[in-house]
Amino acid sequence: MSQLDTERTRTMATSSTRRDTLVRALRGARPDFTLTNARSFADLVIAAPGDVFKASPLTFVPRDGDPVASSHVQVGRSDKIEALDQIQQKIDEADLPEQVKSRLDAYVMGVRLAASQERLGEIAREATVRIAIVAGQASAAVAAGLAAEIARVEGRISTDTVVEVGQTSLLGNTVVETSVRVGQACADARDGVLLITGVDKRAVELDEVSLRRPPVVVLAGSREGLDGFFVAAPPAAAHEFGWPVSSGGSSELEESTAPVVGGVERARAVIEATGLPEAVKFELHTIVDSGRLAADLRDRGLLGASAALFSAVRHQGFAGEPGTGKTTAARAVTEALYNVGLVTSATAVEVRRADLVGKYEGHTAANVRDIVNIARGGVLIVDEPEELVARGTASDQDPFGKEAAAGLVAAMKGGELLVIFTGQRSGLERFFAEVPGAATGVGSVVYFPKVTASDVAAAVGRVAAGRGLSIDQPEHLNRVAEALAGAMYRGSMIRSGNYWAARNLVDDAWASTANRLRDADDLSALSDEELMRIGVDDLVASARKIAAHLGSGDQA
Repeated sequence: MSQLDTERTRTMATSSTRRDTLVRALRGARPDFTLTNARSFADLVIAAPGDVFKASPLTFVPRDGDPVASSHVQVGRSDKIEALDQIQQKIDEADLPEQVKSRLDAYVMGVRLAASQERLGEIAREATVRIAIVAGQASAAVAAGLAAEIARVEGRISTDTVVEVGQTSLLGNTVVETSVRVGQACADARDGVLLITGVDKRAVELDEVSLRRPPVVVLAGSREGLDGFFVAAPPAAAHEFGWPVSSGGSSELEESTAPVVGGVERARAVIEATGLPEAVKFELHTIVDSGRLAADLRDRGLLGASAALFSAVRHQGFAGEPGTGKTTAARAVTEALYNVGLVTSATAVEVRRADLVGKYEGHTAANVRDIVNIARGGVLIVDEPEELVARGTASDQDPFGKEAAAGLVAAMKGGELLVIFTGQRSGLERFFAEVPGAATGVGSVVYFPKVTASDVAAAVGRVAAGRGLSIDQPEHLNRVAEALAGAMYRGSMIRSGNYWAARNLVDDAWASTANRLRDADDLSALSDEELMRIGVDDLVASARKIAAHLGSGDQA
């Protein structure tokens, strides 16, 4: 090989390496770049970096083919997504109640999806953002500040101004005086966030019309205080602020008919029995109450006879790590909706990609139709829907998965069933961003926090009861939490950082108890209850075994 050929080969190899490095960097920094765009853009950077980066704002259109919206990468959109990522990190790190984080998480996700679809201006003009949070004055101020940052990225406001007022300072001695004070607060927050703290049932005197003026309104108070406010206020207020009327006593509708009372009480009991974190149960109550409100409005002729009930309830997203209770929550919501008469079946149909896609052309559409028919009138739970979208390279395009996703969106729009998507946050965001129509059909996203050692210990009792077992000295289950604490996230998330760990603990402890019983000389002296009882010491020993296993660094 000549020296010229050797040098040319070396140059080609170097160029290829530089290109791959640039592609990886672009894909990591700009998720809205397709792989094809990233490669083409990298080639331009290598060839003429000065020409590329002189453009402002930076817009890249592929050299081959007609430009389409999804092929453009604009700094404005990418900057917004990056800003939202930074705000999300602040929310994750903030010392805020889970209910507050859940509301802010949902706001961020909605804005992120709108940014990816370039619909921010359209959405920001639709209505005032209204949020109710359980928080003291200090936490409420932090949350309102974060809401202001989100709203500014959204383009809803141009400043980060938060006007904070206490409820008592708004309430005057007369209706006129109260109206003047509220009007002034709303005027001060006309381009920012209005935060009203210490809210309780007396706040029902606040002017509802005035509270629609500020771009963002946040109500904060204790759980009991906000319950009192929303029970006293018109049902629409609770609906708009995303507050479950279930949490605060009976409405007039519940008191009027005994069958409804029974159904509502059963629905509440189903949700409470999940043992999920309070913030999650709060959101589940909200979903059910939104459906009840929609049904009531429809029955009164306010929604129109042809309005599909499921369209009013809206489809849902449940986001969280594996084993944090998403599927349990989806099943509970199904049963709760059935108890209040909003779905005709208490059985949810659970599917994943393998259940939806077919093996040949035309098979997928038939599969989706069959599954939709089975779930018609009820709830369809789609786990890890991101498996249906492309993996990000031209060779990984998945036409069957996309066909299945399109079929799901069509079913959502048809209003004949409720769809709940479950998965990790990043997966759901990707699915909603890449599947046209999916995000617009979803009413809200519920975020499931990481499971703590105390959560696992509390779940042990429920798992045991579900298997017909009891716990000896259940008041000492805190010893199980102490044995797990510190080791929860050292090892595999699937092994430890979720409610599945409770099942493992019960299985292992029951095996130890059963072994001792087999070695006993005489079982006749033991009662049935004693034979079906697990000792706390066995549970603690099992917890220590798991903790030691995780502490060894085993990631299996």
